[in-house]
Amino acid sequence: MAWIILYDALMDRDVLIHLPVILSVARCRGFAAAAKDLGMSASAVSHAIKTVEDRLGLPLFARTTRTVSLTDWGMDFINTVAPAYTEISEAMERVKIA
Repeated sequence: MAWIILYDALMDRDVLIHLPVILSVARCRGFAAAAKDLGMSASAVSHAIKTVEDRLGLPLFARTTRTVSLTDWGMDFINTVAPAYTEISEAMERVKIA
């Protein structure tokens, strides 16, 4: 089976590499908690989120001094990306086991 993969400027490493960070911030509802979950610094998590938001051109998270919540765009992004990310992760595990 031949696969043709078209390059999409938005689907580049700057976005893809940070998907686990985005998903963790959404799940943990905070940068510090996500940083702990991922074994990263809160600064690195913040930088990753900013990088992705800059690439997408819209905010995924609304931030205040006390809370982090998903924007409507962020919720839509997470609802779309999370299942796909899970499927990719599971496929990678199946290949490693085989």
